Amino acid sequence: QHLQVFLMPNPAEQQVAITIQRKDALQPTEIRVMDMQGLVLQRSTIQPDEEARIDYDLNSLRKGIYLIEVRQGMNREVKRLVVK
Repeated sequence: QHLQVFLMPNPAEQQVAITIQRKDALQPTEIRVMDMQGLVLQRSTIQPDEEARIDYDLNSLRKGIYLIEVRQGMNREVKRLVVK
C-alpha cells in the first residue's frame, strides 16, 4: 500500500502541481507543505470525491528546499520541493 506523489515542475518558481495517485479513494488525503525544520506552512485536504491534484502558489515561500507530505490513512509519502 503506497501513495504515489508527483511534483511538477521541480524545481519550481511560482507554482507547483501536486498530483497524487491514491490507493484508497474513500479516505480524505491531507497535504502539508513544510520547511526543513518540519514547520507546517500550508495545509490542505482533498476529499475522496475530488480530483487528487492541487496547484500550489509558491509566491509566499522563499527560495529553498521544502517538504511536501501527503497522508492518507496509514499511508504517508514525503517529497522534496526546490523553490528557486
